[in-house]
Amino acid sequence: MDANQVNAANVAIVKKDYLTMPDFNAEKMASKSNAAKGICSWVINIIQYWDVIQDVEPKRKALKESVELLEAATIKLDAVEKVVAELTASLNKLVAEYDKAMGEKDAALAEAARCATRLDLAQRLVRALGSENERWGNSIIEIGNSLNLLVGDVLMASAFISYTGPFSKKFRE
Repeated sequence: MDANQVNAANVAIVKKDYLTMPDFNAEKMASKSNAAKGICSWVINIIQYWDVIQDVEPKRKALKESVELLEAATIKLDAVEKVVAELTASLNKLVAEYDKAMGEKDAALAEAARCATRLDLAQRLVRALGSENERWGNSIIEIGNSLNLLVGDVLMASAFISYTGPFSKKFRE
């Protein structure tokens, strides 16, 4: 029975010819013989078991196929999870490189902004000192002209000191 080697035609004959008989049951057979009662019960139970086997066997096959599909899907899932893990590691590495590059870019932008500020301050200083250039140029010309008169001024001062030197304080006052 478990190997499903019972011929379906035999089962059909037993169902049609014997199980439909009103006297084919264990109580009626017990009145004739205990052996006949046992055989009748056995036949009825075997036919019921055969019916159950016919219902369960396709389910067993479906279960076996489902288990095989599950194993194949599990193998594929493991492969996919391995690929996902590799891709995740690669993504994490790329994200770290990207973050590092963005940090370097931000530092370079901050340095550029600092340099631009210093350049602006230097240009403002040069413009401010540029207006002084004209004044300094005029001062240099005036000092140059004063140098021409310096010798005469020194001579006049020394002549005055020489002239006033012999006089007393009272006379000088």
